[in-house]
Amino acid sequence: MHRPLKLPALALLLALLLACDGSQPPVPATPASVDAVGGGVPTVYYRFNDPTLTPGLAHHWSFVSNLPAGTTIYAGDWRLLAGAGICQQGTAGAIAVGSDLYSDFDLTARVRLGTDAQAGLLFRAQDRNNYFLYTVDSRLQYSSLYLYASSKLSPTKQAVTQVQTGQWRTLRVIVRGQILRGYLDGELLVETSDTAYFAGGLGLWAQGSACFDSVAVELL
Repeated sequence: MHRPLKLPALALLLALLLACDGSQPPVPATPASVDAVGGGVPTVYYRFNDPTLTPGLAHHWSFVSNLPAGTTIYAGDWRLLAGAGICQQGTAGAIAVGSDLYSDFDLTARVRLGTDAQAGLLFRAQDRNNYFLYTVDSRLQYSSLYLYASSKLSPTKQAVTQVQTGQWRTLRVIVRGQILRGYLDGELLVETSDTAYFAGGLGLWAQGSACFDSVAVELL
């Protein structure tokens, strides 16, 4: 006569059956973890397909008479100017647009740079001190991808680029997984692979005189 299986044995049998049919139990939601990498610089990691993330639908913002809902000024002196959009003067300034978190996306913005200015897009932002950054520089005539970690800016990819001033240009970042690509007026200028941040917010960045009149993001 077979003895009935006790509760621990039943639980083990059920676990074996689930493993055999190839299915996986859902991964529980956990907050982002902070690890010390790159000489002790704390970097925030989000897992791919993190169930705690709630990416928004495609969005488009324009800067006319007021800041869009969910906008947060991280740093700098940002002002709305008639016919010019939102402008930043002087030292480096950053602004988060919207409040959704994005993983893979196509981000574009129209920008007009003054002389000796640097401006660009920040993305996969964890907070005001941790994000990726793509910029073009009218003084050095460079385009650059940066890692901004614990308020420390480190270039990861740069390229010589003709950056004209006083004209509206289109900045674009396409991000898939760990591949980051930066464009100017449809031309791919810089590309790199980086695993520091897998999801986060997005926004604008400028140093010197620069204006943005619109920004849009499309989920990929």
